[in-house]
Amino acid sequence: MLLREERDHDRLMLVLDRLRLLTNSDLAALALHDRMSRYMKWSFISGSRNGKILTMKITPGVGPAGMALRLGREYRHGAAAGSVSCDIGHGGGGSPTVNLNAVESCPAMLAERLVTAAAYPLLKLDGPIIGGLLLLGRRAGDVYGDCERLAAEESLTAIKAVWSGMTADEMS
Repeated sequence: MLLREERDHDRLMLVLDRLRLLTNSDLAALALHDRMSRYMKWSFISGSRNGKILTMKITPGVGPAGMALRLGREYRHGAAAGSVSCDIGHGGGGSPTVNLNAVESCPAMLAERLVTAAAYPLLKLDGPIIGGLLLLGRRAGDVYGDCERLAAEESLTAIKAVWSGMTADEMS
């Protein structure tokens, strides 16, 4: 890796570590497009139990990250007292879409044993195209609220400043 790439990698990891601690999350992960497979895959992870998440691709509509990818906006999944509650976040009309199988069908949530999660799209600088995804997850049942959303939005701004449209294969 070049010195600049190493610095950028370290800066992105610092942003993820800080966000994970600030939001009281067990996991913070950033996914970027992988040009070789044309899928989005996890590229930067803070708080992973086993690293299996690095081999996983994101499928639109599957799990919180897949829902954020499909919808193009924040997606929160939380289970409290055995029930599933989902919040699509702010903006956009219509009723919330509930993904009842978010945990059961999401490889990342299963591998990391996450109970609640929030996913945020990272829009490319040159338009409304999703270039990445930010996932926050907790292994306990505390749901994500507006305070965590604000922290995530600040982190997305910092990530954009470092990332500037790079893809997973350019960063690895």
